[in-house]
Amino acid sequence: MTNNLRLALLALLLALPATTAPAADPATTRDLVAALFGGDEDARMDAIDALGRSSDPRATAPLLDLLADPRRPGLERIAAATALGQRGDRRAVEPMIAALRDDMRRRTGVMMAIIPSLGALADRRAVPVLLEALNRREDHWLAREVAARALGRIGDTRAVPALLTAVWMADTRTAAVAALAGFRDPRALGVLLPALQSGDEPEVRHSAAVGLIFLGTEAVPALTELAVRDGGEAYDQSLRLRAIEILGAIGGEPARAALNRAAQAKGAVVRMAARAALRRFDDD
Repeated sequence: MTNNLRLALLALLLALPATTAPAADPATTRDLVAALFGGDEDARMDAIDALGRSSDPRATAPLLDLLADPRRPGLERIAAATALGQRGDRRAVEPMIAALRDDMRRRTGVMMAIIPSLGALADRRAVPVLLEALNRREDHWLAREVAARALGRIGDTRAVPALLTAVWMADTRTAAVAALAGFRDPRALGVLLPALQSGDEPEVRHSAAVGLIFLGTEAVPALTELAVRDGGEAYDQSLRLRAIEILGAIGGEPARAALNRAAQAKGAVVRMAARAALRRFDDD
């Protein structure tokens, strides 16, 4: 993949425009489709973008045709994949799965736009191929991270075992923890708790906290042990404080009981934090 293609791909993935779809106009759609096959590169890219934002259901098919055509420039195919994700038309799912499988063989880089778009469409039919992309172990296989995020957006629990493994891989840890945070699956508890520690990136710690809040009362016993544990000077006090903050966010009587225990535990800062959380319970 050329440097220009990489740069364009990053721009497309990081800048998905949140614009209102223009009203469907058959004449406009015909003109845009015609522009896909004529004019200069800028005109073709503008047409792809407009078709992605169009509310006309007929805009999906030409974008799929462009995506599936290996003779078309990579930039245009990437733009078409991104536009299909924006459209939200689930008729595109099966053709996009086929395009993804093809690019996993060819490795042109187009898969890096197809995968997020399949995640945006949030259709469970895409789960098997996304798991294939996540589970590939070759060096320099860039699709693992985006596959983890796409599986998190879809939310199918078939992805949980693979994501639990991906948590312990350097290139997928952040994305896998973020994905697992949204599942509300008790199997994730064993990776979300360690991810609260200070050694992890802030995004990882934030995702872990969100995931534990989503788990609710199922996370309370383990959070309680973190909050009341006294590991001495070597123990990460900030981890205890995070556990208290999460217990306060979970709410309910089990969390209140846990905070009452923490309010009597060793460590003045920990006790103060637990009592502050309990006061917020009373205020609510």
